[in-house]
Amino acid sequence: MMNEFLGHWNNVNRVLPTLLVLSVNDEGMGRDGFLSLRGALVGVEQDIQDKLNDIMIARADIALKKRQLLAELNLFTGLMDSYYLGTKFFAARPNAPSVSDGREAFTKRLYDVMSLWAKLDGAVARPGLALPIVLSDGTAQAAFAAKIAALEEAYIEAALADQDLRLARAERSRIQRVAYATMKVYRKAVPTICAQHPALVATLPRLSPRALGQTQAVASAVTLLHREGGGEDFVDGDSGGFGDFAAALELGGTLEDSPVAEAEFYGDFAVGRRDLAELAVELEAHYFLYAEAEGGGVAEDDVGHRLDGGFIAEDGEHDAGAALFHLDGGEPYVERACG
Repeated sequence: MMNEFLGHWNNVNRVLPTLLVLSVNDEGMGRDGFLSLRGALVGVEQDIQDKLNDIMIARADIALKKRQLLAELNLFTGLMDSYYLGTKFFAARPNAPSVSDGREAFTKRLYDVMSLWAKLDGAVARPGLALPIVLSDGTAQAAFAAKIAALEEAYIEAALADQDLRLARAERSRIQRVAYATMKVYRKAVPTICAQHPALVATLPRLSPRALGQTQAVASAVTLLHREGGGEDFVDGDSGGFGDFAAALELGGTLEDSPVAEAEFYGDFAVGRRDLAELAVELEAHYFLYAEAEGGGVAEDDVGHRLDGGFIAEDGEHDAGAALFHLDGGEPYVERACG
């Protein structure tokens, strides 16, 4: 879409005696400034993609650590079944959590094992069992405790990565708001300034891309789910920063441009209807930047490649390249960045 305005603006500058400069938010905005704004938006989209990858890596690390700890917890409870049945300690035997449990529920069981393990090591040995207890894979209580600490650290790293992503998205929203304000002012100014050039007035770019093909079904589905679910209003929220531009939900392109992989959602990262709203806004953001110009003649400014993308829901399956959802190693996490 920004390309369309850049192309049209270039044609307007050709017929005017001086280059067109608009007043946007009490500041001057010419075509070169708008082109720089698009460059900044491309840069922040790339930054968002990097941060999404950081989150994917952090979530995968969490998943691996959880599976390893769960395997050792099961070895420990199996050992209790063999040597401590009928003792007072057996009443404290913890049940195994699910790998899909959230942080609090999962780590609570781990700490139970860590505490009980230390008590068993300090008690009288059971017949046939040497103390301190060492699991069949060679793990002792201290090593198990260290792995719990490493899991907690991984959760912290994931939270920091998520914060970085939110900051990058906030910057993208700021740039998009300035770009949208510029395009809105441009559409109001050109009919008067170019009254002697009706062809330029007739070919003013739209403020939202035309809906094409199957993507309209995505917009309809998201809108329907939002209406039925009582979720937050994503148009005025911080998920995209488009205001009434996002409200249009007139998405361009086809589903092949941004295929959506099947996703499952688990306890680590709750997913609400706002995530569906963010999907619509992310798709809109893609075409906000990259809609093709219709006769605009701005080839020299074209970025060349669309940025791959998606949004952060919390947990889903990674499907090579363009999938919007990613699987956190068997646990859902989400998103690749959309542009």
